[in-house]
Amino acid sequence: MTGQSRIIDVDSGGSALIQRPGVILADPPWMESGGGHRGAQNHYPLMMTEDIAKLPVGQLAAANAHLWLWATDNFLPDALHVARAWGFRYVCSWVWVKPSKGLGQYARKMHEQLLLCSRGASSVPEKAWPQSVIFASKGAHSEKPGAVYELIEHVSAGRRGPRVELFARAARDGWEALGNQAPSAGGADIADQLWSRIDGRPARPTLALGL
Repeated sequence: MTGQSRIIDVDSGGSALIQRPGVILADPPWMESGGGHRGAQNHYPLMMTEDIAKLPVGQLAAANAHLWLWATDNFLPDALHVARAWGFRYVCSWVWVKPSKGLGQYARKMHEQLLLCSRGASSVPEKAWPQSVIFASKGAHSEKPGAVYELIEHVSAGRRGPRVELFARAARDGWEALGNQAPSAGGADIADQLWSRIDGRPARPTLALGL
């Protein structure tokens, strides 16, 4: 591709520019295996790490942006790789602590890790620093508590542009939800949803699996 990508509003026929998101939350369907009937593979299609890394998130994000990225223990190195591939650097992490134990290897997990990654001039004022642990109950499989969104909205309040959730499974006020399980997606592939927003885009990479 030559020049800079132009972000388009597909709902207006591709004629109107839209703001690049300054806050992105992603809960990728890592290629976790096992867990029997409770395993992730029974709830949604999984993706290879390199296919996740190929998504054009970095081309869509604002120059000064925050990426909030959920990571499992098995795929923590992969999450850091994906963040770099999307043009972000890791800066900090939060832990969501649950009241009851779940699945795991070597340990029965009662927590999930949320990585904060950044790019550009996107530091956070010290007065906005919250504690690094979130205590909240579990919901349905992969459902995240409302306290997580409140945390992100607080810490990333200074980021300009819309807030976007990738691999979303529910709608939330103030957020755009993308993913094949998002209420407004109609089952559309998340890669198609993202690539359709880049005008003059190169040929979309072939993905082995996708949402």
